[in-house]
Amino acid sequence: MSVKEYEGIKIPYSIQIREDFLDRKVRNVIKSSLKYEQNTLKDFIKLTDKVDGESSYDLGFVLTQIINRIGEQKFIELTRNLNSAERKLLKNYIEVGLEYGDNNHDGEVDNERIENVYKKINEIL
Repeated sequence: MSVKEYEGIKIPYSIQIREDFLDRKVRNVIKSSLKYEQNTLKDFIKLTDKVDGESSYDLGFVLTQIINRIGEQKFIELTRNLNSAERKLLKNYIEVGLEYGDNNHDGEVDNERIENVYKKINEIL
């Protein structure tokens, strides 16, 4: 499987092959996240309606990579305008990204848990 990167964040194959321009939309979310744009997480949430199966897991992996790049505190700041349902959805995607993503780049899924990796985010979400 081919993985391409955008701004240093891996975009998995299941997102690249979609015919609905999902990879372009994901790149836009990455770009706005790295600029700390306030609506970026709402844009991410809109993408979750367009994925299922493997793409859902991979979208979670993209989200955890974004958090790793911008840091927990900046991510928390971006969640301020989200309601509780939106926060819960983000938490679910983070959990999937930590469990099934390869955030440490060792070629294996990480099988991590949010309470061990992102303690502050876990408390807020």
